[in-house]
Amino acid sequence: MWVIYALLSSVCASIMTVLMKVGLKSIDPNLATTIRTFFVIIMCLALVIATGKIKDLTIIDKKTWLYLILAAVATFFTWTFYFIALKDGKVSHVLALDKLSIVITIIISAIFLKEKITLKIMLGIILLVAGTLIIVSK
Repeated sequence: MWVIYALLSSVCASIMTVLMKVGLKSIDPNLATTIRTFFVIIMCLALVIATGKIKDLTIIDKKTWLYLILAAVATFFTWTFYFIALKDGKVSHVLALDKLSIVITIIISAIFLKEKITLKIMLGIILLVAGTLIIVSK
């Protein structure tokens, strides 16, 4: 089932990028991020309430809070930098460079989560970097 959700995430991310590019034409990227985040919070809160998970808020331990807060900080910077780049850059170039996060995530996961980098993964990394360079080169 995770594969279906990952593919749906990819489709939604693609739609979001195109919609944001259009939405950024006449607005500051930081204001756009704020507006978008406001609606994301409302939808997330509605989902948590609808699924009855709001009660679980009281059982989250300090370590989990720390990781969630740090992830939120990273999300803030991701969205901020992404939308600033998207405001002036071509969607294909911004997106290609953004997707280098795949390579960085694999490396960080290998270091901190001890996930193995196999020959197949290494080949994928090389192809991702090569593809990115092809897309963004003039």
